[in-house]
Amino acid sequence: MTSLAVTAAGIRAFAAALGDRASRDVAPPTFAIVPVLRAVEDFVRGPEIGLDWERVVHRGQTFSHVRPIVAGDELTTRVRLRDNRTVRGSTVVRVDTDVLAGDGPVCSASTTLVARGTGAPVSPARRTEDGDVIGSVRVSRADVARYAAASGDANPIHLDHSAAVAAGLPGVVAHGMLTMGIALRLLGDPGLVAACDAVFSRPVVIGDGVRLVVRAGAVGAETPQSMTPLSVSVDGLPVARVTARSLIPTNPVWSRP
Repeated sequence: MTSLAVTAAGIRAFAAALGDRASRDVAPPTFAIVPVLRAVEDFVRGPEIGLDWERVVHRGQTFSHVRPIVAGDELTTRVRLRDNRTVRGSTVVRVDTDVLAGDGPVCSASTTLVARGTGAPVSPARRTEDGDVIGSVRVSRADVARYAAASGDANPIHLDHSAAVAAGLPGVVAHGMLTMGIALRLLGDPGLVAACDAVFSRPVVIGDGVRLVVRAGAVGAETPQSMTPLSVSVDGLPVARVTARSLIPTNPVWSRP
């Protein structure tokens, strides 16, 4: 079990790394990755799984909040393995995490990681366009470094070209959670996102900088009004699918400070 004392300064640094400069004590919904990833990294690097962390990329992430994380929270975590398998030479691990505070559950999360096997190729992708553009953000290596510092995710594939190449990647890649966080920020007030998930289809290779384009995703007849699907692309190539589920105002368990 890991623990984290949440501070207003930590929330602001994390939000700023996503491009949100507003002064706020309510954390963005993806701030939960800070305690979650600490716990997951310790777990998957341990003797039960023995994952090579420096070959790990994010494949998927979900968060479901009982309430927002706020400054002053003392968070603890519980992790449990859901799945561990080998797919085409790569190890795919899925871990569930409960985030708790003194007043009870705060958030549940599910993290899917892939430890790329030696020589495992980056999956090809075709150019695609969805709906209207919600916004676009240019991301540089400096932005990635800033997010690494704010989130605590200093995996060298995000910071060092040689380490990224050694892991079988074309170069330094952005954190999947940075991509997800930017997409959710463009929706508006992060305190109104009660749940969110993302599937990362391919790494975002930074190079000298890239532009993330966030579009409204496809909406089916059965899509609830509270659900907002988004697609994220770079140069027309899809890199992530993100879904946000907004707060239902009459929900009595959601108490904002």
